[in-house]
Amino acid sequence: MLYKTSTLECLTEHSRVLIKHLGAGTVIISFVRSGGFTAAPGLRVSGTVTIDDGGASVRAEPSYRRVLGEDERQLLLEAGQALLGRNETISSAPGPVRDAYQFAFTVGEEGKHVTVTADSGSLASSGPLQTLIEWASREAASILKR
Repeated sequence: MLYKTSTLECLTEHSRVLIKHLGAGTVIISFVRSGGFTAAPGLRVSGTVTIDDGGASVRAEPSYRRVLGEDERQLLLEAGQALLGRNETISSAPGPVRDAYQFAFTVGEEGKHVTVTADSGSLASSGPLQTLIEWASREAASILKR
């Protein structure tokens, strides 16, 4: 396992609460990026993407909010639904990169969810997991700049 249980449990519990209250056609993607070279507590970044028929936005504490464009919305929706189709908890094997960032994602839609863990150096070189890793890497950098 690539994460301390407490990090993954917190993400999963938070996401379950959100998922219980989803309307039809709404997808939630929660993410946590931690670790890296310094693994300093302040470098742990988390956020939640809400995707529905009206659009999509990402939020992070304490006050980060960004509305996603249609292409970005569609990219995340497709990646999230592809992972939901697997209907299982997925842990990617660690990659060859030392001190890589670790990622945990929970994707939920209408009462079902899937949890995925990986690191930025994992062997998920393509597909929906890599799409989420690349997106969350960029978004975490934006969140930290605010």
